[in-house]
Amino acid sequence: MEENYTAEEVQRHITNCFHSYDICEELNALDSMNDEQQDSYNRNQEHIQIMLAKDWFRDGLTEEQETQLENYL
Repeated sequence: MEENYTAEEVQRHITNCFHSYDICEELNALDSMNDEQQDSYNRNQEHIQIMLAKDWFRDGLTEEQETQLENYL
């Protein structure tokens, strides 16, 4: 099924994905994670991976954004 999004919708998805990126970065900076933090990290990392698998999403990213998010593949 082909997904068609407006440029605004794509940008909203990118913003949401970067919220996940920020959470992963925050948790990654900790010396250790408890179970809840690890679950949060895993969920947000998975969100990034799911979004990067979508061509329309990658097409909306700048090269810098794509490079940042690819750290979580």
